[in-house]
This record gives sequence, structure tokens and C-alpha cells, in this order.
Amino acid sequence: MREHGDALCLNHAFWQEQASRHAQSPFYDVDALVNDRAKIPEAIRLDRPYLEGADIEGGDVIHLQCHIGTDTVGLARLGAHRLVGLDFSEESLEIARGIADRAGLHIDYVCSDVLSAHEAVEGRFDIVYTSEGALAWVPDIRRWAHVVASLLKPGGTLVVRDVHPLVGTLKDPVQCDALELHFPYFETREGITWDDDSSESDYAGSSVTPGKNATVQWNHSVGQIVNALSDEGVFVQRLDEIDELFFPMSPDMKRCGPSSWKLPESAPTRALPLSFRIVATADLTSC
Repeated sequence: MREHGDALCLNHAFWQEQASRHAQSPFYDVDALVNDRAKIPEAIRLDRPYLEGADIEGGDVIHLQCHIGTDTVGLARLGAHRLVGLDFSEESLEIARGIADRAGLHIDYVCSDVLSAHEAVEGRFDIVYTSEGALAWVPDIRRWAHVVASLLKPGGTLVVRDVHPLVGTLKDPVQCDALELHFPYFETREGITWDDDSSESDYAGSSVTPGKNATVQWNHSVGQIVNALSDEGVFVQRLDEIDELFFPMSPDMKRCGPSSWKLPESAPTRALPLSFRIVATADLTSC
């Protein structure tokens, strides 16, 4: 059984390696984001109604697992007053700081593993935000929920949109005409090790280095996520299951938006949920 500390080191090395490549990837389109001061990344655009409903303008906001900070820039452009981006990759945060400087924005970036976030930042926040592709790197969803609760002000809002855990069960490579369940739907202690050196690129279309492509990821069922939050006094107000994904998990998928793909209409499982969104509120009596 791989210990979480070993997995964290493995994942950290991977993201250190990928940070500079992602900064050059059309998937993130950093130059366009910097040069167009009105541009909002697609992830933030999709979540904008829920962020604005939580009064992001003038609020205190933390973006967990922010990577190179492109979505964090979008949060700043929605008017966040105090904005913190947190990630465990030093290389990612160095790039994020450079992007914020080029965009003329003040964003505080903090280097920390997400499960230690409450120890790495001061104060509480009106909004905790987690964007696409983050939860698979969390080994213990109950500890994550505890961290979220510790970061939220009473009555504060969590907005999280991510890959649906059902997608995490699919055998790779994905065949749209015959999707095969292969991995656990529920969280397991050891996680799932991915070390296929035959892969040439990642979700952003960036190359990967043979021998440094190994990662450990964890699936968490929808019920485990919702119950972990409610046990910490963070209650789900909205749960959306969505038939779109932010990257094409199969070459057969069809683009349906600037950064969205769907299963083809011909696929027998075209109604499969591919992503989900949770909007949850911290108990007003929480301390």
C-alpha cells in the first residue's frame, strides 16, 4: 500500500514538471488572458452565477489547488477583495505570480498542500473555490471537507466543479461506444497509480516526460463528498450533474463550447454525467 506521503511526493514532482509546459499550452492561453483585461477563463464563466450569488465582489476568496493561477485571475476580475491562491507546486506558483503581475492584479499566492491549507493561511473566507481537475489529487475527502469548513466564514460559500467520479471508474483508453467500468467508484486508501509511459500528452495537450508520468489519484463518490461536507457543517444547496467535460477523455468526443466536450450522440452512454458542481454553505453558527 502506498502511503499518502509517498504519493504526495510523486504528484508534486509531476506538477513541478508540467507547470512550465502548461504555461505555454493553448489550453490555458496565458497571453490572451493577460492581454485582454476583460477576459474570464471558461471555468470561471461557467461558475460565475454561483460566485456572484455568493457576493464575490468585495469578498474574501481562496482558490484551492490553483495551479498556474489562470482561474484565479478570473476570480480577481469578478471583483474579489482579498484573494488567495493556494497550491503545493512552487513552480506553478512562480508562474502564477508572473501572470498576476502581467495582468496588473494583486493576488496572494501560498505554497501548501491542500490538506494543510488552514495552517498556511490566516483568517476565513466568504468563498472557497475549487475548479476543474482538483479533487482527484486529494487522498482523504473527509480531511478536505474539514479544511474547507475551517476556511469558511459562518454563512460562507463553497463552489466546486470537477470531473464526475463516475468518469474516474472508466478504463483507459476510453472507448465511447463501449464504456467499461474498471476502477473503484468509492475512495480507497491506496488510490490509483497511473504510470503509463506510452502517454505522450496530458489533458492540456502538453507533452509528458517518460519516467516522470507516474501519479496517484483518488476517486470520491458524490455521496462521500456531500456527506463529508455536511458532517463538517457545510451544507449542499445545489448539486448539478453535467454531461460536459473540460477535456476530451476520448478522441470521439465532440466539442460543445470553448473548453467543453460531450460524448457523441451515437454513444449508447451519451447521457453519462461527466462533471458535477456543488454549491454549499457553511453553518451560520460555525465558529
